[in-house]
Amino acid sequence: MEDQTKKMVYGIVAGALVGAGIGALLAPKNGRDMRTTLVNLLKLIKEKGPEYNEKGREITEKGREAAEVVKESIGVVKEAKDEAVAAAQEVKTELKEFKANNSASSNDSDSESSGALSTRHSH
Repeated sequence: MEDQTKKMVYGIVAGALVGAGIGALLAPKNGRDMRTTLVNLLKLIKEKGPEYNEKGREITEKGREAAEVVKESIGVVKEAKDEAVAAAQEVKTELKEFKANNSASSNDSDSESSGALSTRHSH
């Protein structure tokens, strides 16, 4: 991750510098103006290069921090999901047990009721 981010930042900076250089070279100017433009561009690169480099490092560090936060968040979400699945399974099991107990109780009550009815009718 770190190498990819560095490469991306360096690529962006290099691309901007190459683009500025090509723009300067393609602009319709005479030789003296062209040299002045290139000298100014080189001065700008020399002045701003360390600043851009530092900004690139800051961006890289923030990217690392963001990646860590995302990894931690994913871990928390996975943990919550596992807990939810376990809770759902527990509820399912309890519901089956409840149904089984009520079904057995209901059958016992039915047989007791039928027995009581049959003894009433036989008297």
